[in-house]
Amino acid sequence: SAQRDFCPIVSGGENMKNSRLLRIFALFSIVVFSSAVMADAEDSFVKKRFVEARDQAAGSSSLDDLGILGWSQFMLDDYGSATNSFRKLEKAWPNDFDALLGLAWVLTKTGSYQEAEKYLKKAESVAITCNPGHTTCWQRPMVLDLKGWLAMRKGDIEAAARHFQEESNDPTGARKSDSSVGMGWLAFNSGNLAKAKLAFEGGLSRDSECFFCRDGLARIALVKGDFREALSQVLGGIKITRDNHGLNALLS
Repeated sequence: SAQRDFCPIVSGGENMKNSRLLRIFALFSIVVFSSAVMADAEDSFVKKRFVEARDQAAGSSSLDDLGILGWSQFMLDDYGSATNSFRKLEKAWPNDFDALLGLAWVLTKTGSYQEAEKYLKKAESVAITCNPGHTTCWQRPMVLDLKGWLAMRKGDIEAAARHFQEESNDPTGARKSDSSVGMGWLAFNSGNLAKAKLAFEGGLSRDSECFFCRDGLARIALVKGDFREALSQVLGGIKITRDNHGLNALLS
């Protein structure tokens, strides 16, 4: 399958900042010594410079930067290193949402679906309970997104569509491109290129820096034999980030 998996945590910096607020007391003594490094790593990650974010976070003693390290390694398809980083974070903070969700994503990527579901349930159990749409409710759509991907990977198309739609209907999720990417690949893998194209374009309308949307549109263009359009979409995605293996592979 041409299916490209996806990580929702890169769609904005608000998630990282909210996560840091939850840990402020635990991090206080560490931040005193490494706040400059931590700010640089987070800034690089938010700007989708994943190699730079990885290298900056790797040089930090901050446990919070360990989360950024794990997600950066994940975005670079280095799942073994990402697993190690997330497990270290889980060991330090057993109920950390980033660590649990990160492990669930890695396990999904590597095909360990039962184990992924266990970690996803743990992540959901520690997610902030709040009124949908509140600024701290960014965790709920992220859980729904991975539920959709897990269902898709397992071949449960109806469940995947339901989770992505619920994510899209969430007031916080509706402001992001994540659900559009999921629904785009769901349609693509079902052979409905027109529906997939609409979904990816809808994701770009929500987030102009959705390089996953560019990736999807490029693959649709390739299937149709429109190489000029495919190249345009690939270059548009690489303009957003040079650190995505899928886009770089398409270009080469």
